Amino acid sequence: MNLLIVDDQPNVVSSLALSIDWNAIGIANVYTASSALLAKDVMQKNHVDILLTDIQMPIESGLSLVEWVRQTGKNTACILISSHANFIYAKQAISLKVTDYILQPAREEDVLKAVQRAIAQIESEKNVRSVLNEFSFSVKEQAFAAQRFFEKWPDPSSPDFREELRKKVERINALDVPCTEDSPLFLFITRVDKWHAIPMDRYDFLSQYKKAVQKTMAYINGKPLLYSLSDAIFVTVLVLDHEENNIHDYFSLLQDDVLKEYACSISILYSRADFCTLKSLLPCMLQDDKLKAASIPSLIRQYQYLPPQKKQPGLSARRYYTQILNYIDAHIEEPVSRSQIADFIHISPDYVSHIIRESAGISSKELITIKKMTYAKKLLQTTSLPIGEVARRCGYDSFAYFSKVYRSVNGQSPTETRNLADRT
Repeated sequence: MNLLIVDDQPNVVSSLALSIDWNAIGIANVYTASSALLAKDVMQKNHVDILLTDIQMPIESGLSLVEWVRQTGKNTACILISSHANFIYAKQAISLKVTDYILQPAREEDVLKAVQRAIAQIESEKNVRSVLNEFSFSVKEQAFAAQRFFEKWPDPSSPDFREELRKKVERINALDVPCTEDSPLFLFITRVDKWHAIPMDRYDFLSQYKKAVQKTMAYINGKPLLYSLSDAIFVTVLVLDHEENNIHDYFSLLQDDVLKEYACSISILYSRADFCTLKSLLPCMLQDDKLKAASIPSLIRQYQYLPPQKKQPGLSARRYYTQILNYIDAHIEEPVSRSQIADFIHISPDYVSHIIRESAGISSKELITIKKMTYAKKLLQTTSLPIGEVARRCGYDSFAYFSKVYRSVNGQSPTETRNLADRT
């Protein structure tokens, strides 16, 4: 197979072309181009199986290049690279049937895995009938395994919960879904409302729907784990590496894509989650009246989960929580981890997480992020430090990612905070 890498930064192109052992995964030739115009010339002279292109380039963007590829009828798997998750980009990319989407700064392993997924997709389409028969069986097995995996999720009230959870998370990581015990999740249930063509087999649809979810959620770096409960009900656990506030927009994209590609109308009921709430959250969502009402047209709705009331933390827990807050404040311009806090106050990392959840109802990662964004807001309001320096002091090398996290916590961008402070 042949790969074409396109980026207007020569160092990026050379790094990707030379630092990865492409032959090891079956790439015979690696072509490069520094613009969309040069890329078109390469593709007119050579057969290109996979296109890996940056979106933001002068004169002509990567999206425009992909559109040209589709217009010329080339059956090329296209992978986009972007410096930030952009909903408009996502919408365009899905309409152009882009295979994958990688966020900058792109690690070599992320690029390699995206290309490997594209290779697998190309190879699976070479012999459609035989592959589909084998793949249907494989998907059926995977669906049953995933269902059992989540049905046997550990109970938070169990004394062995933390150890059982650790083993579960290790197994999820082994499935190439990177996560930690504190990773933010979305749990969503998809209901098939209506087929506008001949209905697909349950497991054929599951395999196609999984591809649609992967393609859509790649724009926010989401990794899905799916299984089906029936011909009409599908369960997805979406693992993220950051908090996401505009998830509803991506569900809308997913709904539109499924309707266009598979002639199927779906409803989606979703909820924020974490690994501690999965056990009690899923049964509650499956009993939701609107999900069960067949007469209600296709919808996207957030489920409001009300966890059981917890006891107020005792004096010892409150004392530890105060120490945790003081430690974060004292090291606010340094990397702060759950393990560092645990070492400082001489308790286990798991107990740190337990105290924070009991006291604040959030994970340790969320607490640290909130504290850092609060500090960032104070710096923006009371100093003249450049916003990039504020981001660096809070431990963020990527200005785009810092701005995204800042907005999710404070409800406005760093620039908006600075402008408001300047006017007062």
